[in-house]
Amino acid sequence: QDLSGSSSDDIANVRARWPSVVAELQASYDVHFGVISYVDLPFGDFGYSGEWPYRLESALDADSAKSQAAINAFSIQNGNDWWESQLWALYEGVDDDAVGWREDSMKVMLLATDAAYHVEGDASAYASTIRSYYPATGLSDYPSVAALRAALESKNALPIFAVTQASFTYYMELAESLGLE
Repeated sequence: QDLSGSSSDDIANVRARWPSVVAELQASYDVHFGVISYVDLPFGDFGYSGEWPYRLESALDADSAKSQAAINAFSIQNGNDWWESQLWALYEGVDDDAVGWREDSMKVMLLATDAAYHVEGDASAYASTIRSYYPATGLSDYPSVAALRAALESKNALPIFAVTQASFTYYMELAESLGLE
């Protein structure tokens, strides 16, 4: 979930709709829910100190109350530009063992945002800072679309984009680049 300042009006919708999403999925599937949030890198022109490109808020669990509690606890941050760290959040989320992905399960990541995403090259001037802040990721810039596609394919994970009209075209292009047509 995008927690940058521009998404403040969207959080209430996510909180309100989450119980019905959960109920519909639980009625038909053996489903676990988890929550990841992101804002952006906490330096340069990207974001502010204390912000993050990826945070696991609640690991996957059959108890949907845990994901609802994580969503209810969301706190809107700032973000300093219109683009955010969506690709980073997907990339790290699909690879983070702490998320609790089940080996033989279908893996679906719902990304909710109102903004476009940073791409490889946007933070290349901060490579050494990124490596020191996030050594476990192996990243030195935002991930490329190709790297994200490879990560998603390696885990058999499917991203679903819940976006506003202002960012719709970006995510249609991203879906095509990820082979999700």
